[in-house]
Amino acid sequence: MTLSPISQYQVRGIPGTVERVAFDGRTIDFWAPEGGSDHVLIAHDGQNIFDRKTATFLYTWKLAQTSIRIAKESNKKPPLVIGVFHSSSKADPNGRAKTFVPKILFVKECNQRISPHSQPMNYEATPT
Repeated sequence: MTLSPISQYQVRGIPGTVERVAFDGRTIDFWAPEGGSDHVLIAHDGQNIFDRKTATFLYTWKLAQTSIRIAKESNKKPPLVIGVFHSSSKADPNGRAKTFVPKILFVKECNQRISPHSQPMNYEATPT
């Protein structure tokens, strides 16, 4: 598995650039402070961390900006901030649930919601 660069962009309040890469079928945005860091902050739902264009409700969580501010107030280096996009898509709207819910619970819940006339959902877990 390798990182495949997608793009770089700048965000107000964050020095340098945010990198967008693909890794094992996932989109990941990350920002590294100049000179590196001793800490890492990893966030699920990474589409909401840096970029308003990918944020669910057009507003980011300002996670990186807040961590930079807190690090500065604490006289520490800010952390490397990594945002891992969720896996839901129009083709697979249940992708996020498949990622975070144990297989047996997910299948049981989905099958309970399906009408009795439908075929039960067959979920094949993908290795991570």
